[in-house]
Formats: sequence, C-alpha cells, structure tokens
Amino acid sequence: MLMLVIAWIPADFGLAFFTGQLMSNAAREGARIGSAMPSFNASEVVNVTCQRLPSALLSDPGSGGTSCMPVSRARVSVTLDSSGGTCNQRVIVRVQGNYNFFFYELLRFFGASGNFDSETLTRETSMRWEHGC
Repeated sequence: MLMLVIAWIPADFGLAFFTGQLMSNAAREGARIGSAMPSFNASEVVNVTCQRLPSALLSDPGSGGTSCMPVSRARVSVTLDSSGGTCNQRVIVRVQGNYNFFFYELLRFFGASGNFDSETLTRETSMRWEHGC
C-alpha cells in the first residue's frame, strides 16, 4: 500500500499540472476567438471556452463567472476591457475550477485528520480586440 501512495503522488500532481495546462489552452483559445469577432459576443466566447475544458477533472468553485455545465464543472468569465481606450480594448477570458487531489483522499483513508480542501486553479488570458477601431 505504501508503494501505491508513493507512486500516486507524482501522478496526482502531474494530473493537476495537466489540468492547469488544459485550462490555459481553453482560455487562450477563447480569447483568440473573442479577439477576432467583428461584433463582440461574450456568451459565444464562454461556449467556445467551455467546450475545451476537461469534464471530469474539475469541480465547480462556486462563484466567479458562468458555469460550464453540462460540458464541464468549471466556470468561465469573459470581459471586454476598454480601460486602454476604444482602440485598445482587450478580451479577457478567465477560467476557474477546483481540482481535488486524490492523494488527500488517500490520507483520509489512512486516518489522517485535517482540512484537506481542493485547490482552486485559475487561468487568465487577454488579447487585443481586433475590431475595436
């Protein structure tokens, strides 16, 4: 059993890293599509981003954006930031989700006490909106 725990720790953290990379790619793809839209549509960017998120690896963080259910349990928020003026608007896509480490569940199984919460992963990408001027 000890060998199982030792082997699972790197696999679990590797899976968390992989999930973060998938979230980064989804945010980047959503920002890319949003920045190329002639007329900005935040709900379309949310839909595109949600389609690219893992369905089983993330759980709902509870707040912060639009839920991707039933595609994924993550949340996506999309904004068009115009603080740089009308010709320098940015599309900002933020993806949030909780990752539940299985290693913590193994610790509970072996009798460890403590508050082993999930880890909230957040990835954000911004790109200039091409049709701002």
